[in-house]
Amino acid sequence: MTIWLLHLMHKLHNVWLVLTFVMKITGQAHL
Repeated sequence: MTIWLLHLMHKLHNVWLVLTFVMKITGQAHL
């Protein structure tokens, strides 16, 4: 259960990194 939770947290962290990266790219594109 702990390993599964850790895996889920890692996935969410990767999604967050991708989201912030896309936001940064779109932000620069709008400027």
